[in-house]
Amino acid sequence: MKESVRQVALDFLTGLGIAGAVTEDVKFKKRKVTGSFSNDLLGYEGDFILKLNKKGRIKSASLDYEYDNGLYAEIDWKKIKEKRFNKAVLREYLDEYQEAMALSVQGNIQGYIDIMESIPGTGDISASVYGFGQYIKFD
Repeated sequence: MKESVRQVALDFLTGLGIAGAVTEDVKFKKRKVTGSFSNDLLGYEGDFILKLNKKGRIKSASLDYEYDNGLYAEIDWKKIKEKRFNKAVLREYLDEYQEAMALSVQGNIQGYIDIMESIPGTGDISASVYGFGQYIKFD
């Protein structure tokens, strides 16, 4: 696998935890990257699967989180056009991207998804949160 493909995947993964994230057991197989991550500072761990196109750009991501407090979350991000998304964020949508990240940290999942999906190249994001007898789906 090309070194640039590995770098693209690792750049994405370093953003998973915002701060204090540790990525482990990363495996590269053809156009798929799998592994696990944890963040002791924010109190979660999880697994991920990234699917890449021929050029090594991310086209979909699946993330499963398990929080220390007993909550679970799943994020499905499909139809990513990574090159277009990166250009959009760098050229016009940096404020929107930063606002979405802030909403994510605050736990406003629907707000995060709404803003992120307004950025060209983002694709479709859905999330599920469950625990304590509750199940909530966000699109």
